[in-house]
Amino acid sequence: MAAPEPLARRELIVETTRRLVTQFGVHGATIARIAETAGISQGGIYRHFRSRTDILLAVVDDIFDQIFSLYEVPAGTDPLDHLREIARRHSQLMTDDSHSFARPWLEFIAAAPRLGLREAVRAKQMTAVDALESIVAAGQCSGSIRTDVSARQVAWEFLSWAWGENVGSALGLSDFIGGGNSARLVDLILTSASTPSASRRPTS
Repeated sequence: MAAPEPLARRELIVETTRRLVTQFGVHGATIARIAETAGISQGGIYRHFRSRTDILLAVVDDIFDQIFSLYEVPAGTDPLDHLREIARRHSQLMTDDSHSFARPWLEFIAAAPRLGLREAVRAKQMTAVDALESIVAAGQCSGSIRTDVSARQVAWEFLSWAWGENVGSALGLSDFIGGGNSARLVDLILTSASTPSASRRPTS
């Protein structure tokens, strides 16, 4: 019965830190504030994490677990539709302040290099572009994405669009997503990369 408690406490610390980074930035997410907000002693925190940096790195992992969950679709989904579904889910998430990862994502990018957070985000972003490139390449094999385009280039274009939504969400630029500008941009990227028959196919 007591076995799940350490994991539950670890998750509480990570979620609390994520919220504090969103509210106060990386510098404001101190061990004292994390402990007070989570209702755990500072000594209790150190039973789960060696340092504040370790907690922050765990938050990076948590954010990218959320990002990569957007990539999960039923087996057999056409790769072009797969990308459209990722885009739909990402846009939906970025308009939900209670679940958006945009603000802590930006805080980690802007953090001091000595913390290693930017490097952690960089590594995760490279994993993301690799995953997107694989989806595009699968679309080239299935015939929905043109074979004369670079799968890597399309992946970077798609990821750059996602970054635009992240920044727009973090800065409260609601017109980018809510005004349809983001949707038009991602549609331009995917339509440009798709084969003529795929681009004429109705979207769900």
